[in-house]
Amino acid sequence: MLASDANASFTKTIAARFGVSVTTVINNWIKHERFPSAVGDARRNRTYPDREVEAWVREYRPAVWAAYQQGDAPYRSGDDPNELVDMREFARLRAARVGGEPAADEAMYAYITRKVIPDADRKPGDGGTPDVSTLKWKRSTVDQHIGAMRGRGNHTNSSRRPAAGAAAEGAPAPAKTSAAKKSAKAKK
Repeated sequence: MLASDANASFTKTIAARFGVSVTTVINNWIKHERFPSAVGDARRNRTYPDREVEAWVREYRPAVWAAYQQGDAPYRSGDDPNELVDMREFARLRAARVGGEPAADEAMYAYITRKVIPDADRKPGDGGTPDVSTLKWKRSTVDQHIGAMRGRGNHTNSSRRPAAGAAAEGAPAPAKTSAAKKSAKAKK
């Protein structure tokens, strides 16, 4: 089937239609056991039947489907980057990105403490205007955070992870393998 066919789409078109990244479609959606089968046998020319993709999104990604039905993606950039967003709205926007339920307030506070989400731009009593009674984030801060998320299952701040093979600060050094122990003995 060719890309010009009206009833099937490439992954890039699916991503654009539903307001998600191409990476999300390729690494998450297509790998789902119930995602519609590709049409076309060449790896670069795979397309997916539109009606079946829409049915799958409706069933397995209801937040994305709701946004699609409204004509916008709820986690896409707002008109005003300085608009203030409260914690519940932040949680709703994060959930829309990963396709789950919004995190509870307690979980959001834990995310702040663990630096999974950025610190609030505004806090009660900070002297800014307008006065705020709860934590608030600028829409631009939320959009930047959500844009950096990689989809379902990525709830940690990758900048805090140690490099591959490096021990975390304060963690015990990794145990030597048998081969390393033998090599050390041979050098003595």
